[in-house]
Amino acid sequence: MFDPPEGTVPEWYDRLFTASPPRWAPVPDWGRRHRLDRVETVADMLGFELLDWQRLVLRLVTEVREDGIPSWFELTWIVPRQAGKSVSTLLAILVRMLFEGGSRSVYTAQAGVQGRLKLEHDWWPMLEGSLVRYGSGLRLRLGAFADLRMSNGSLCRILPGTRHGIRGVTNVSLVIADEALSEVDDTREQLLLPTLATRREGQIIIASTAGVGDSNWLRAKRSWAIKRGGFDTVSRRCLVEWSADPLSEDMDDPVVWERVHPGVSGGLIDVDFLRTQSGTMQADSFRREYLGVWEDDTRERGLSQVAWNRVCVTRRLGWQGELSLAVEASDDYDRVVAVVSDGRLVEVVDVREGGGDVLEWVERILERNRDITMISFRAGGPTGWVGRAFEQGRARRFKARVEMFSQRRFQFACARFYSHVLDGRVR
Repeated sequence: MFDPPEGTVPEWYDRLFTASPPRWAPVPDWGRRHRLDRVETVADMLGFELLDWQRLVLRLVTEVREDGIPSWFELTWIVPRQAGKSVSTLLAILVRMLFEGGSRSVYTAQAGVQGRLKLEHDWWPMLEGSLVRYGSGLRLRLGAFADLRMSNGSLCRILPGTRHGIRGVTNVSLVIADEALSEVDDTREQLLLPTLATRREGQIIIASTAGVGDSNWLRAKRSWAIKRGGFDTVSRRCLVEWSADPLSEDMDDPVVWERVHPGVSGGLIDVDFLRTQSGTMQADSFRREYLGVWEDDTRERGLSQVAWNRVCVTRRLGWQGELSLAVEASDDYDRVVAVVSDGRLVEVVDVREGGGDVLEWVERILERNRDITMISFRAGGPTGWVGRAFEQGRARRFKARVEMFSQRRFQFACARFYSHVLDGRVR
């Protein structure tokens, strides 16, 4: 199957990149053959339509070069939870089994019990009454190893990610390493790669949500790809990831949720579901599972003295446009700092030591800087009461609106400021 002629791209690709573009992904080679039509046929036999993000990853999986070898040998998918990742891995397996008689596929997920439960409780109920089963003689076998078999000789075996379970498996054309965030090293990979050695059409798909602190194997795969712009055509390895950037995006903004979670744009879940999850889960867990933010990316970050010195200037550069004033204090209220910014320049305009009448102090700053149009306070911080006093009327005579930042928004603003300092975008 080829894509539309004259250099055009499919409508689903335009829809995806309008609604929920991946943060990292190679662009499909629109001139190469692929077998996405087979995937859509299998999805139709299962009774559902592919989401656009699934079309992208499975288009990449099924793309082949002129010599018949897959364009990509290793594909790493990092996708938020509840987006349809499990079904996508199943489709990749079923296409191999149905259209390549006698093919062998291997699926592993953490320990053997997780893979077996996935087959018994998630996949088989979907397959049991489907056209896939009745058109292929598909049957489930539960023994020492659970597997799926078809009458054309194709086999998919569910294996534990252990040396004992994987050794002896050979002549495999597709390996699925699911829930890769649980791997602390590359042991599972070193056991699985030899199974692909004799098959020129062999592929490995590494699928996961965003990693945690000890997701060393997945982190290494991701870092390797990012250093190369997300893919490398020589080694035929690529990364496809949907995630938010905690340093430049508001993790509490539903607009961000909708953009970074492809299951929302595809109608699989909605923003209300994510809002419920956000309200019941720990903030870091929600961001990792549903926004693709790695656990390491949510930890507090500091600035090196070198980075700070690089953006510091001692001369006045001159503000441009509307100004914002932010007021913050130490927990013991011994020091209060006022900062003014035009979005480009950030200047500490005053520091008050030892407390005192902070309300009058802020008013004097506003008198000196009549171009200030916004005053920001941290609602739960030491100066929160000052912000509430200005909200109740003190700001009116200065024609400045008051913004009360939640703790989450405050952390987001700090992270964004750090990012701008590191990038040299502020002075």
